[in-house]
Amino acid sequence: MPCTKLQAGFAQQLSHALQELSISPDVCREVPASLRLLNCRKFDAVIVDLQLGEQCGLILDEVHLSPSNRTAVTFAISGSDAEGTAFRKRSEFVFERPLSTASIRDTLKPAYGLILRERRRYFRCAISIPVTILRRNMPEVRCYSVNISEGGMAVSAIVPLIAGEDVQVQFTLPDHKVPFLAESKICWLKSGRIGVRFVSLSQEHKSELQGWLSQKLEETLPEFVARKFQCKVLLVDDSKFLRMANELALTKAGFEVSTAGDGEEALRVANDKPPDIILLDMMLPKISGPEVLRALKANPATMDIPVIVLTSLSQRNEEQLLSEGAAAYFEKSTLGLDKNSDRLVAAVETVLGPGKSPRKPARKGH
Repeated sequence: MPCTKLQAGFAQQLSHALQELSISPDVCREVPASLRLLNCRKFDAVIVDLQLGEQCGLILDEVHLSPSNRTAVTFAISGSDAEGTAFRKRSEFVFERPLSTASIRDTLKPAYGLILRERRRYFRCAISIPVTILRRNMPEVRCYSVNISEGGMAVSAIVPLIAGEDVQVQFTLPDHKVPFLAESKICWLKSGRIGVRFVSLSQEHKSELQGWLSQKLEETLPEFVARKFQCKVLLVDDSKFLRMANELALTKAGFEVSTAGDGEEALRVANDKPPDIILLDMMLPKISGPEVLRALKANPATMDIPVIVLTSLSQRNEEQLLSEGAAAYFEKSTLGLDKNSDRLVAAVETVLGPGKSPRKPARKGH
């Protein structure tokens, strides 16, 4: 992450805290240097010192306009509530002066889940595997990958292709037997290498690729970080507003979150990419929440996954839902999901327990 105009002491404190989380900072003491970096490299996060004054706006504008960095997590360093008020609001997190190692860690902790999500989204695994590029009415091109990500791959090939050309790419991941076939587009060519962007990949293959890449990324993380990163939550709710709010809160807490908007999608996701825990709304389209719960508990592949039931109904359903396999039961009103998701995150952590081991079924929270 680029950090602009940092005092030497804070830069050292910040670098140490980031390195504990397997994050390497680039410190820029001049605004032009930071703008150049944002134009040529991808970053998980960007930190801006508000003592830069109006120049903060240049950096934040560049972050939000950059194709590579517009989703990067943003931090501001501030000495008071009045300092750079407009720029504080444009940053997702704020380091408050006076700074200390403890305060830096306290600010990084809720942000780290978002940083990991950003890293996972753009993670490129360096690997050489056979790749076949299929072209319409043209001989196939056999080559090898240089790296692979969720969105595409770079391959090593000397065959002249055309930028913008539509192709199909076939490859098999290590330890997988079934080959992947992706509708793709050639997006760049440079020095014997070709950039391929996946345009269409089946849902099954997309989930497999994401899982494989997550595993490879976890191998690069410190053990204590990888343990938390491996904890996966499936959030099932037909309310788009609540899904987005709760997904953000759970991601900030360090969980990897998948979502579903109806019961049918929930069962498919749970089977394709089994989570460590499921948050299940009861009022769902296509397949109702109670039916989803019964289907999950009847399936050997998902029966041991703890399910937290979320409902707007009264407590009289609690005993029945717990008897049908729910690990915990919460009325949405008691969690205050329309205000914040802190209690929901606490409920997930309680049910998972230390080391991701589910505890005994929990009673309704207050």
